[in-house]
Amino acid sequence: HSKIILSDFNRKVLINIDRNITLNDLGDVAEPVLLDFYVQNGKHTEGGWKGTDFESFLTGEEKGFAVDQPPVDIILAADTICKPEDSVAVSNTIHDALLPGGEAIVVSANAQHRFGIDIFERECERNGLQVTTFNVADMCEGKLLPKDSDSEDPCSIRQTSGFVDNM
Repeated sequence: HSKIILSDFNRKVLINIDRNITLNDLGDVAEPVLLDFYVQNGKHTEGGWKGTDFESFLTGEEKGFAVDQPPVDIILAADTICKPEDSVAVSNTIHDALLPGGEAIVVSANAQHRFGIDIFERECERNGLQVTTFNVADMCEGKLLPKDSDSEDPCSIRQTSGFVDNM
């Protein structure tokens, strides 16, 4: 029985994740897990990562991140890189956490807004990961972006995600 793992390192985010899982009665299909990118070493060739289940996190047992987590089929990550060291750590985490043949989709602003993203592709390739990059602004024939800055389009990326031109 597969589960969706929702992870973060921030205590408040994990508590909110757990609250949302409970409010939406999704405990059978989703679980919060404390994940520290800097604990992963990028050496688990068959997949497997270190994380802490939410109950251990709440009781303070997260020290050492002793819980081995099984590899996953897909990783969805957003806004995970803020400095060059993060590119190394996120790449190591993807390598360790992903099943062979799995797929990671990582969304990030460009290097002008997220320091370190400029080395992320190289770090992924260093870990033996195949990388394909896309500019979100070019996707969907521009339909994610409003036609002008005064657009009232409620579905545009500017209104829903804090998009800034040239990100």
